[in-house]
Amino acid sequence: MRGPVTLESEAVFEGEWLNEMRDGMGKQRWPDGSLYEGSWRLGKANGRGKLYHADGDIYEGDWLDDKANGNGTYTHANGAKYVG
Repeated sequence: MRGPVTLESEAVFEGEWLNEMRDGMGKQRWPDGSLYEGSWRLGKANGRGKLYHADGDIYEGDWLDDKANGNGTYTHANGAKYVG
């Protein structure tokens, strides 16, 4: 476990590293207030995780190479929800 570390993008990461890449469990906060908590592999969000968007929307589910991928739940700030 290492951190917090400020990345070149000005995002701040706190969590596990392997060979100077985010790898394992960790959380990252961007300057706009967005926050991802979950699994990382080879420097990217991979596996299960939860992204809190700055606008209040939340996605919780599967990730592949920094993109929502597979099953998950997207909840909009207004309460509307998509599961799939």
